[in-house]
Amino acid sequence: MLPFDARTLPAELAEAAIDVHGPHIVATRIPKLADALNAGLAASIRYATDPANRKALAVGTAMSAEIGDAWQGRLHTFLTTAKDLEKAAAQAGEHEPWPIDRLQHNTALVTLLRDAVTRVADQDGWASMAQTGSAIRELDRTFFPQSYGYPSLTRLIYATELFRTRKINHNQGAPTVYIKAKRPQGH
Repeated sequence: MLPFDARTLPAELAEAAIDVHGPHIVATRIPKLADALNAGLAASIRYATDPANRKALAVGTAMSAEIGDAWQGRLHTFLTTAKDLEKAAAQAGEHEPWPIDRLQHNTALVTLLRDAVTRVADQDGWASMAQTGSAIRELDRTFFPQSYGYPSLTRLIYATELFRTRKINHNQGAPTVYIKAKRPQGH
């Protein structure tokens, strides 16, 4: 804080006072603001019930950490790619994996996953996990499996128990994972 109210001074004196005291105010307040913002957002994540809200809080947490790091001269964290920021946000929002019943009853999640698989599936209903992930990103740019407590889309898909899976080895590379929606019970 300024040692006086700059609004009560004539403009030329107020500007001079801000020039003298302003850098000190900024130097002391920005790190405190970043820390407070980081702590508040991080503490709020566990109370958010909607995955989009959890993700927004996690991104805010990561961004406030970036502000604090950048201000304190740790610019290596500020100069990251968007993918790195998304990863940091997801890690900031880590929480326990959702149980099967909660995953299966989240209609937004189930609809998104099924729509993505349908969009890229072959005539037999099988879709590669990679193509499914791309379709999900096209349908919902805010989707992250970490919002549901899973480190990857593959683990989230397995956890829902809504899809059959198979792995196919192509040449010498890693096997390709394919998924297909299970038929609803009674069909």
